[in-house]
Amino acid sequence: MAMKAMRTGLKTPSKTHYRLMRYTRMVIYLFAVICLLADSTGALRAAADPLALAREKIAEGDFRKAHRLLEKALRKSPSQAADRLPILAEQADFYENLVGDDRRASKTWQRLLKAAPAGSPAKSCAQQAIARIEDRRHRQADVKQQLSAMRMAAVRPGHGNDPTFSGRMKQQRDQLHHMASHPDLAADIDYTLGLTYLALDQPMRADRSFGRVLADRPAFGFQQPIQRLRNTARQAWIRSLTLRVSWGVLAIFWLTTAIGLAWSRPWRWLCWRHLLAGVLMALMWVVCFQIALHWPGRHATAAEIVNRDGFYPTPTYVHTRPGAPESAVTERLFYHGLAAVGGTYLLIVFTARMRRQGLRHLICTVGGLCLGLALTVQFYYSHCDNLSRLYRRNDSTAGWFSAQLAFRTSEPEPYLLTEPRAYPGVELASISDPLLVDWLERHVPNARRVSNEE
Repeated sequence: MAMKAMRTGLKTPSKTHYRLMRYTRMVIYLFAVICLLADSTGALRAAADPLALAREKIAEGDFRKAHRLLEKALRKSPSQAADRLPILAEQADFYENLVGDDRRASKTWQRLLKAAPAGSPAKSCAQQAIARIEDRRHRQADVKQQLSAMRMAAVRPGHGNDPTFSGRMKQQRDQLHHMASHPDLAADIDYTLGLTYLALDQPMRADRSFGRVLADRPAFGFQQPIQRLRNTARQAWIRSLTLRVSWGVLAIFWLTTAIGLAWSRPWRWLCWRHLLAGVLMALMWVVCFQIALHWPGRHATAAEIVNRDGFYPTPTYVHTRPGAPESAVTERLFYHGLAAVGGTYLLIVFTARMRRQGLRHLICTVGGLCLGLALTVQFYYSHCDNLSRLYRRNDSTAGWFSAQLAFRTSEPEPYLLTEPRAYPGVELASISDPLLVDWLERHVPNARRVSNEE
């Protein structure tokens, strides 16, 4: 090694250098062992102290986990009051300040009051808390009863298009705004206000009201389904806003295209080569669409991932070929894509006479993308939203490219019997009629007896 280093002009590493490298490795290994021991010690300490772990989950916003930890600690803790009192106090504080449920908070404080020894600070604290809650409940009884009646009126079904109902909800909204003088009932008032806004078909304001509730009482969902309602409100206003934007983009695109065609006068210079280019663009879309539908292995992929959550009633028919019953959504997707191709072609036509090629390419690219996105939004919200369920193989980015949209069908058996080849990949495991199963297995391609649960 020394001779080789002399030949290449390099210095030979000394013994001191090797010792320094060895000591460096030892320090790194020792540091890693200390870190592992610290982590394991912290985990053991958290397991031994469920109260600390519950407080940690509360700080992280995982209120369901924190509540389960407190309940589990109360069930497993010994009968000594000294071990149960801190857990009961934490649970009572959780109900009172995070959930806003005075009834359950009062019951928990009463349990603590019975378990605490006479003369202890915990007993005095429980007595004060019970007195405070009872005083608040007596003062707010009339207002809470009024809020309860307002909630029942807001969620009453079958009155969405009734003008009288709309007028009553507007009066209720104004009345709730005047109730701001009750700061202790801010969460209940905002929750009722959110329901009222949903009844008035104002989902964005409902979303804001529900957000204020969760800011005031983060665990309010333990007494009311606020998270589900907020998600519904948010999806509704996002849907409405996105549809309006897409309609605006389509209106601007077609208006601009019409003005541009009138300005460029293509009927004076358009020839058969330009028309042939448009036909080729349409044929390319048809070919790409058919390849995407009939890609090898696509049916097997759908059979593996569709209905993994058991959302749809079994049996699950995982694929319908175009042209068969229940495949109208596929046809609409084809025509939406064809409209995008046609609009892009018209955009290319009216910009063909522009002298600045860079500007022309920019207009065609941006315009085509905006048209495609707007038509995609229109297609999804008109034919897929709330009508289908999206399934991905995994949570990675590549999972979006193999995702499957599943639609609910009603009574598909007549279609299966009359046109079995149009339904590849039928799940047979949950069909109760053995004769139908045998017939489908003989006539339906890729029919499987294996259920999705497996």
